[in-house]
Amino acid sequence: MTKPFKHWKVLSHRKLKQIDDNILTVTGDIHMPLMDLPRRMTVVRLSDSRLVVFSAIALVVSAKAGTQCRSSKRRWIPAFPTAR
Repeated sequence: MTKPFKHWKVLSHRKLKQIDDNILTVTGDIHMPLMDLPRRMTVVRLSDSRLVVFSAIALVVSAKAGTQCRSSKRRWIPAFPTAR
């Protein structure tokens, strides 16, 4: 098994979108020699406020982006630990 990255490189991505009260998504592109490939990260908040993150990507987070998708006072806590 390969080692996980210690530092993630933030690639270009679009704005974080709130699909539903408990679903966030963000898209971007990975530049490859022959073409740009799409990528998408989706975050789902479970009923106990834990998170499930599908296809995690590094994001640039600003104060404005943080308030953009804050529809409730419930906390977002990861449900499953990731490799460190």
